[in-house]
Amino acid sequence: MGEFFNVVESEKAYEFISKLKSVEGFEILDVRESISRTSAEDVIAGEDLPGFNRSTVDGYAVRSPDVFGASLSTPAMLKVVGEIKIDEEYEKVLGEDEALKVPTGGKLPDGADAVVMVEDTREAGEYIEVFKPVAPGQNVMRKDEDVAKGSIVLRKGERINVGHVALLLNLGMVNVKVVRRVRVGLISTGDEVIEPEMKRTFPHVRDSNTHSLKAFLERLGYEVKRYGISHDDFDELRSLMLRSFEENDVTVSAGGSSVGVRDYTVDAINSIGRPGVLIHGVLVSPGKPTIFGLVDGHPFVGLPGHPSSFTLSAFVFLIPLLRKLSGEEDWMLKPTGRFKIADNVFSKQGRETFIWSERLYRGGEVLVKPLMFKSGMISPAARADGFIRIPAGVEGYYEGDFVEFYSISEGLLI
Repeated sequence: MGEFFNVVESEKAYEFISKLKSVEGFEILDVRESISRTSAEDVIAGEDLPGFNRSTVDGYAVRSPDVFGASLSTPAMLKVVGEIKIDEEYEKVLGEDEALKVPTGGKLPDGADAVVMVEDTREAGEYIEVFKPVAPGQNVMRKDEDVAKGSIVLRKGERINVGHVALLLNLGMVNVKVVRRVRVGLISTGDEVIEPEMKRTFPHVRDSNTHSLKAFLERLGYEVKRYGISHDDFDELRSLMLRSFEENDVTVSAGGSSVGVRDYTVDAINSIGRPGVLIHGVLVSPGKPTIFGLVDGHPFVGLPGHPSSFTLSAFVFLIPLLRKLSGEEDWMLKPTGRFKIADNVFSKQGRETFIWSERLYRGGEVLVKPLMFKSGMISPAARADGFIRIPAGVEGYYEGDFVEFYSISEGLLI
């Protein structure tokens, strides 16, 4: 193996991911334990929310025609028939030229269709003067305005977040059907790679890749098994891969994806099943050696061995792939937003470039500062809270230009 034999643009890699089928199987979870899982079905509201017409302000529930044309010079006079607390209900029908004092969140009485804010009134014995008119529905949340009975509150393929949990619990739903966890097998490769607790001597490097990825993927809700380190030995690597393919939905290797006489990954994959390696190299930097393959329907991803390249490639390609396998409809990598860049930054034309970056707050605006580093450096990933993307046809950006920024927490963990 002397060359990258099928180097493609990132769009082709995402096209490969788009054709993958989600895993089969589901489980029923307590809603409170479902964050970051994927809904296996549309969830339908069984009741209205809030369930009653409620006031959104402190004020007086009224019939809007009774205060039509009210002003400072000609206020409307309404009789106050009572006051309710947040947990009380007025059992009569509000009559003509009557008002009921209600708190924020209080239930409107039958007959009322609006609420006058207390600051737009003045008490006058058992009456109030109203100085502003209100339209029907003003300062009122209708009983089904938040959620209507029969509406979809969680769609099949949506990743459940804390907002979904709060909504479902408010609707009295304590269980939810989710796609089973995607099972991921991790293999580290290379004679030079040792476990983190071992003493490092030249030319050894400690395996931070699979350990850190395992921790992160588990936080995202995936089931991850690490198969240890394979030496640069075809039979040993193939044996670990066979085990991983048998026990998992997707297998991921760290290292062994670049060109070299001791990089056996491609040969091992192709010897196990078909069609084998489909993409060997993506026109991105860092991450060009990334591999994609299929072994009898089971996807394989080979990530570069350098920690920074490994981590960025995992965010750019592996996370979207796992989301697709989880049944998520919205699995594509998307920018958090566009921000001004704090420094000049340049890239090689013809290759999509990703650069670790951090957000700064200066002069009331958010800026993105690229963290420039040399190949193989690890520390920038620890400082970064995301990365920027420079398209293949762009040479770079000047200070003050707007760039795409991708957070490594927002939209990933929740």
